[in-house]
Amino acid sequence: FKGPWDDAQMCAVLRKSCDEVDADFLARPGGAADGCSAVIALLTGKRLFIASVGDAVAFLGEQSSSGDIHVTRRVARHVLTSPTELGRIRAAGGEVTCLSAKGQHVLQRRADGPGDS
Repeated sequence: FKGPWDDAQMCAVLRKSCDEVDADFLARPGGAADGCSAVIALLTGKRLFIASVGDAVAFLGEQSSSGDIHVTRRVARHVLTSPTELGRIRAAGGEVTCLSAKGQHVLQRRADGPGDS
């Protein structure tokens, strides 16, 4: 593709890149039982795109006109006990199971879940 990319195209490329890394990771022996986290920040001109995988956190510091620095969280918090997060995981073909009364959880992805080909 030549020419400027709009926001939707940039988001689609970042999502596809993350999906490809995920597929490669899952294809490894034992890959479905392992996990990792990452944050990708892409600054192009005055546009900033942030993508995250797993429970990695991204913060953005911005300087105000008065010189103060304001820090904001830029990615959603992925908490396995959140109903929204549980729904997202299940829709992607995963499952969260409780391992102990101490609240330890494990995320499992079924090899035949949505998005697998």
